[in-house]
Amino acid sequence: MQFSEAQQYLIENKLNGKMSDLTAGANALFSLAEIKTAIDLAAKRAWDYRRWTFSVDALKLTYAAPVSGEYYVDYPNTFADESVYLLMVNDAEWGKRNFADYKKWFSDYPTATDKIWANLKRQWFANKNALVNGDEIALFGKLKAPALVNDADLLPFSPDSDNNEDSGNQAIVRLAFSDLLGSEKKKEYAQATAEEKGAYAILDALWAPMAERESREQSQNRSFFDTPNFFGRNGGRGQTNIGNFS
Repeated sequence: MQFSEAQQYLIENKLNGKMSDLTAGANALFSLAEIKTAIDLAAKRAWDYRRWTFSVDALKLTYAAPVSGEYYVDYPNTFADESVYLLMVNDAEWGKRNFADYKKWFSDYPTATDKIWANLKRQWFANKNALVNGDEIALFGKLKAPALVNDADLLPFSPDSDNNEDSGNQAIVRLAFSDLLGSEKKKEYAQATAEEKGAYAILDALWAPMAERESREQSQNRSFFDTPNFFGRNGGRGQTNIGNFS
């Protein structure tokens, strides 16, 4: 579904208006700009709702040891905040930790070689003690939602072509309709809530088989709750300082 098609469907099938009226500025209730904004925001809400297969991407880079301090890298501009969920080094998966545990571990054991990493806002950290120059690092994260600007832009659930879509695009239109119904111009709050619930029901139904596939594909050798051995080391406390990376 193209952006223009979503506009027309919302106007004519949901708001019972005419596309020609809005194009000419003859609709007294909503402007075409308001229709476009509602659909764009609805597309972002649907995009952010789940980690859809089309919303993730991979980035590869080659490790170069930092001059000093720990190893950290800024997020790619295209990735959403703290969205990296998988890090692999030379095709081997590393364990993800929350940032506080990650920092505490290397404060206690600054020379530890555990293959672990962590996120903090728009940076990711990896244990330099387990890396050597030239290692290939692959990151997998969620992309930021693309903006709908041009009429020919595809809605998120048509990731490849206008003819390749699923029910997620209808959910986007319903979310946009919900926002317009709940606006100060309409104040139809009950119907707005019903439309929103219907939209998320579509998205949940669409997500269910994807979630099931992810669960089936979970590696037999990888725990869902992978935690480091906090009691298997001896060593003194140390301190690491955030430094530059190269």
